[in-house]
Parts: sequence; structure tokens; C-alpha cells
Amino acid sequence: MRNRGGFTLVEVLIATSILVIIATMVFEAFAVTLTAGKGLEQRAELYHTARFIIRKLTEDLSSASLYANNTLGSFTGVDKNSGGENMDELRFTGFGGRIVFTGTASDQARVTWRVEAPAGSKRFTLMRGENHFITGFDEAKEMAEEMEVTDSLKSFDLKYYDNAVWVEGFDAIHLRRLPRAVALSFTLEDEDGRTLSKKAVIPVGPGL
Repeated sequence: MRNRGGFTLVEVLIATSILVIIATMVFEAFAVTLTAGKGLEQRAELYHTARFIIRKLTEDLSSASLYANNTLGSFTGVDKNSGGENMDELRFTGFGGRIVFTGTASDQARVTWRVEAPAGSKRFTLMRGENHFITGFDEAKEMAEEMEVTDSLKSFDLKYYDNAVWVEGFDAIHLRRLPRAVALSFTLEDEDGRTLSKKAVIPVGPGL
């Protein structure tokens, strides 16, 4: 009998099975690599955000001032809690802001760090506000600026060093002095639930 070309059904099934196995292995390896890459990207974003929060709050606090003989000078730290997590708020006046319109604003500003809790979200939004119109320009107050720092916040805790002790809140209205330092502690959380916690002790005012 002459040999006939081609493959038997069994050979075709075996070859197909091998190809399916190889394709599955390649797809799983690709999926794992993709997931790992996404995780690294989210982690890097959390680190970038954490560095920005510490750097920007340090810049803000270094300019904090009560403005001698100026009743508008203030420094208020409010201890807040939401869903069992610290969500503190900080408001203070300071120098170092940029002049927006000549003759109407100055390098004085009221800076606000606060937390918003979006409905239905387990994570919070950290906001930073800056208002240069703090000396009676009522018609320009709506021009105060506020930006979203991050929507990946899980907790935001501030403590204040005053008279050799750390306190949860601070109000300079009656004390007429600034705290010497602020202890910052916060946690960020990415989309997959991975967290990053950071702490920093930040001096308040220039020359400290």
C-alpha cells in the first residue's frame, strides 16, 4: 500500500491540545506581568503623592505667621474623625503666596488643608485651599483657589507641639502664638487596596 500524506484525527487533537496549553501559559504569564506592572505604577503614584503632600505642607508651614498687630492672623488645627479614621483640618495665615492682581492681593494668604468624604467611597479626598484676599476685599473672595491633592486618602492626622507637649488640636486666637512644629501622619490607598503610610515632623514658621 502507498503511504498517504496528512495527519490522523488523533494527531490533530494532540497538536491542538498542546497549542491550547502553550497559549494558556503565555496568556497567564502576560496577565501576571500586566498586573504586576499596574501594581508598580500605582505604588509609584502613591509615593509621588506622599512626597508632594509632605513637601507642600512643609512649604506652607514655613511661611506661617500670625501677623503682629493684625487680628486676621490665625492658626487653627481641628481634630476630626470620619468612619473611625483621622480626617483633621488645618487653617492658617502666612506669607509666601504669589500676587494675583497688582493692588488687590498680596503675598499674604490664608491656607487650608481639609478632607472631603465623597458619598459611597471608602477613600477620601485631600484638598488644599489658598486665599490671598484676607484683608477686606469682599468682592474678590470668590477668587480663592482650591485644588484636589489626592483622592486616595485613607487617613490624615495632625498633632501640634506646644509648651513641650503634643496636642490634638490648636487655636491661636487666644494664645497668639504658633505651635513650634506639626506632626503629620497619613495613609494613602490605591485602587487595589494596597496602602502607603508616611510620617513627618514639620517645623512651623521661618527659622525654626
